[in-house]
Amino acid sequence: MKQVKASAIILIAWIILSLQWNIPIVDAVIGGVIISVMVYVIGDLLERLVISAE
Repeated sequence: MKQVKASAIILIAWIILSLQWNIPIVDAVIGGVIISVMVYVIGDLLERLVISAE
């Protein structure tokens, strides 16, 4: 499931950055990968906080 979310974020970043604002595809994909990693790390940290609070 996490791979699907990461793929969706990268695809959306590519569409918005590359097609809308003429940013090179490589830069758009790198930005999407960075955002995906940040979402994964933040989500994992929040999940651990919620589990430990119970």
